[in-house]
Amino acid sequence: MFLDKSSLSVAPNTNLVIDDFVYDPAANSGHMLTRLTQGTLQYIGGQLSHQGAVTIKTPAIAVGIRGGTATITHGANGTHINNQYGTMT
Repeated sequence: MFLDKSSLSVAPNTNLVIDDFVYDPAANSGHMLTRLTQGTLQYIGGQLSHQGAVTIKTPAIAVGIRGGTATITHGANGTHINNQYGTMT
């Protein structure tokens, strides 16, 4: 769990890099940038996602998450996204 109350679950054999996570609880602002190069992750949004400040990149696409929950898989067959709740761009 991150300071903004978001969480990231990672499946076995997943390659993931958190490039940037900045959160100022006093201002309730910041941003998160994560790269998924292989495997599966589930992101459950916190305060940053409510501001549209969360991006998860794969070799194929960049997904912006706003106030939601998403499962993203990247592998030999490309990128697959399951939006459980919220808005994604």
